[in-house]
Amino acid sequence: MKVNQIKAGAVLSYINTFMGVFIGLLYVPLVLKILTIEEYGLYQIIGAITAYLGLMDLRLSTTTVRYYSQALTQQNKKREHEVTSTSLVIYLCMAGILILAGFPLMKLFVSIYSPILTTLQQREGIIMLWLGIISFALAFPTNVFSAVINSHERFVFLRMVSIISSVVRPFLSYALLMVKPYAVTLTFVQLILAIAMLLGYYLYNKKFLHVSFSVKYFDKELSLAMLKFSFFLIVVAVIDLVYWQAGKLFLGAMIGTASVAIFSFALQITQYYVTISSSLNSLMIPKVSKLVTAVEDNSGEINRLFISYSKVQGVVLGLVLSGFIVYGKAFIMLWIGDQFSLVYYLTLCLMIPFSWDLTQNFGITVITAMNKHKYRAWLYSGVVTIYIVLCYPVIKVYGAVGCAVLSGVCIFLGNGLGLSIIYSRVAHLKMRYYFYWMIRLAVPLSLSLAVGTSIQNFYPIIGWMELLLQIIIYFVFYCICIYWMYLTKKTRKTLLQKIRA
Repeated sequence: MKVNQIKAGAVLSYINTFMGVFIGLLYVPLVLKILTIEEYGLYQIIGAITAYLGLMDLRLSTTTVRYYSQALTQQNKKREHEVTSTSLVIYLCMAGILILAGFPLMKLFVSIYSPILTTLQQREGIIMLWLGIISFALAFPTNVFSAVINSHERFVFLRMVSIISSVVRPFLSYALLMVKPYAVTLTFVQLILAIAMLLGYYLYNKKFLHVSFSVKYFDKELSLAMLKFSFFLIVVAVIDLVYWQAGKLFLGAMIGTASVAIFSFALQITQYYVTISSSLNSLMIPKVSKLVTAVEDNSGEINRLFISYSKVQGVVLGLVLSGFIVYGKAFIMLWIGDQFSLVYYLTLCLMIPFSWDLTQNFGITVITAMNKHKYRAWLYSGVVTIYIVLCYPVIKVYGAVGCAVLSGVCIFLGNGLGLSIIYSRVAHLKMRYYFYWMIRLAVPLSLSLAVGTSIQNFYPIIGWMELLLQIIIYFVFYCICIYWMYLTKKTRKTLLQKIRA
């Protein structure tokens, strides 16, 4: 059952990811026809601010999965109750603090952005901030419910909810925007979905997992242990948000909402790229946590999973990255217009260095399960300090381009090179095998890039049909190259057997 859940969850994760990307790409141009570029930029600024508020969840969702999965492995019912109760109490306290923090945040927002926002935009921004705060407050207890479902490895349900949310969000947003064409409408939809997720996860726990939630099993010692474990996850989360959101805040304060919108398009495409990579990660946290708990030394099995995972990630991300290099410029022109051609170059500045991190990100799951994620936090802290120090002068001189290049360099040094060293020295992952398979992937990747570029030079893309046709041709050629030049004979044989079956 668990194996089927993992496989089905993996398939549904990719379906959800690609569906979300596809719907999102269709959705943005429609929104831009209703909202002005300034309204969309305001929405991105508010999103960046509320994203930092989400850090108050203390990353207890991952912590809860770890402790609850270990309790399941040990068949310790008392511990299971303690974990859920302790997590729920901490989250409810955080929700209350978050709401109280909303009042000074309003004043801070007005004082910082009043020079570049109109009075109407300021009022709208305050309403959006409150809607975002309430949404995040509701999401805190929701995280406990989803963590329990994740620990039980009920991945099919979790991914189906994500798929439904991915479909409902844009359609509901667009429908309401037709009635109220303002950025605040988008944050209202976020609140509606937060309420639906809270109820859905709670009812699933009660009816199908027979898990009850109560605060009476709160354990003080466990809460301290969980908060200690979460601390370094919070540090990493803060730094991730700096990469994703700080640039928008600097650009908004220094240049204006229009530049924020342009940079946000590059971030949006890159986030889709990251999401494709991260689809499998959450499926592996319970499994790795149980491996670490059940057996003192499972390095052989963990290394096998790491290499297998990295090879799959390399193939999938290689297709996406190389495809974007060849067809990204034409896609952006057709998607949002010629005036946004800069988005292509900004996106490449982020996607290329991120590729190193994403192909090895199974290591994040390993060091988290081993409770050695503090090394990642220390590394990120140093890199992000450099980023913040340089961000203001770089943006002042080079604008959005400088912000993207600076982000890419920091990602390469921290998420790429630095993490590779940590995985090797701290988690004892066999990185030489990882690099062997990534270097081997360069051959079919380079050949595919050469062929795709040549085809586009001979047959320029002028519309969606030409783009779609060339992407299909590229996909088929890439798969052929991977099959004959990357996969081993044993893997090819196994793949053929599964296809025939």
